[in-house]
Amino acid sequence: MRHNHDGAAADNDHGRWHNHNDGASQYNNLSCWHDNYGISAINNHDGAADNYNGRAATNNHDGYALIAKTKMKTLTIGIATHNDFDGLYFSINALRQYHSEAMPRCEIVVVDNAPDSSCGQRAQGLFAHIRAGMSDPNSILPQPFSVQYVPFGDVQGTAAPRQKIFDVAQGDAVMVMDSHVLCWPGSIQKLLDHYDTNPETPDLLSGPMLYDNLCGCLTHFQDVWRDGMWGIWGSDDRGQKIDGEPFEIPAQGLGLFTCLKEHWLGFNADFREFGGEEWYIHTKFRQAGAKCLCLPFLRWQHRFGDPVGGRKSPLTLHGKVRNYMLGHKELGLPLDRLRAHYLDGTNEDTGLPESRDGRLTPVQFKALEEFSEIYPPASIYV
Repeated sequence: MRHNHDGAAADNDHGRWHNHNDGASQYNNLSCWHDNYGISAINNHDGAADNYNGRAATNNHDGYALIAKTKMKTLTIGIATHNDFDGLYFSINALRQYHSEAMPRCEIVVVDNAPDSSCGQRAQGLFAHIRAGMSDPNSILPQPFSVQYVPFGDVQGTAAPRQKIFDVAQGDAVMVMDSHVLCWPGSIQKLLDHYDTNPETPDLLSGPMLYDNLCGCLTHFQDVWRDGMWGIWGSDDRGQKIDGEPFEIPAQGLGLFTCLKEHWLGFNADFREFGGEEWYIHTKFRQAGAKCLCLPFLRWQHRFGDPVGGRKSPLTLHGKVRNYMLGHKELGLPLDRLRAHYLDGTNEDTGLPESRDGRLTPVQFKALEEFSEIYPPASIYV
């Protein structure tokens, strides 16, 4: 049995229900063991390249070689952040402390879309502490096999930093999450097990997003336009059972998603600011013959409240519509629903008949349609 929740669609990181949010330094060390597979990994830190100038460290070590020989999958956990040090701090340390059994097969990558901010400077200091722990033979808990901090402020938005994670990832699979997400206990190890069991899967994978009260979860996005968003939250009974089988979904918020790196299809390179990624990327995978699946064990919790000081990442109505326009044109989708929503203000569900996200004039919409590759959006000039 299925049932839907018409929870309000809203923007990531600014209080309404919608999920989402150059250099590299890598410090390689497998200073621990992985009990589930009997793999012993000794401290063998060969002097990782430690810089923020675009080069990833390339040192090898015995522990990583042991994992490679077993053909078990490795996982890059990538976090895109923008002026959210507090969220980033707790998300990273929750992974390292409460998913420590999985860390020897994991890489942690942070792509910082505001590296010159005070939050960016603090994030770099955090990574210096993580580096010190990774090279310390007295580390209390297992460590990731690699960490990378990637300053990336040139292209502002949510899609570009997420794409950058895939570009620099060294794991076989990549899991992208917002910098204010917590993962359910055991979920990272179960995700590794899933990839070991399905080593060639081309599918885009998501998990249920937990309510703050921990009394239920939202498993997917329904195909509905409401208040400036393509997609509203829905819940499928099959996702309420943590040990349930994976099942196909139409879309899901991108606060956490994952796939094999070799099967990642990429975001539109012209996306800027916030919006337009959900449903776009899911449709892109389906058009390529893959599925979008919900893994019931891959539960996650998302902070929707703004960080202290307010949300500072760019978000404008014109920028969001431009992203939707680019995505629709790339995928060959008709513009009729997009036009009805942003010109007429039509919500597609009966609860809120008129969009509260703002409208464009016909001239502005036409400018975006004809000149969607231009940024800033052409519609702001007419």
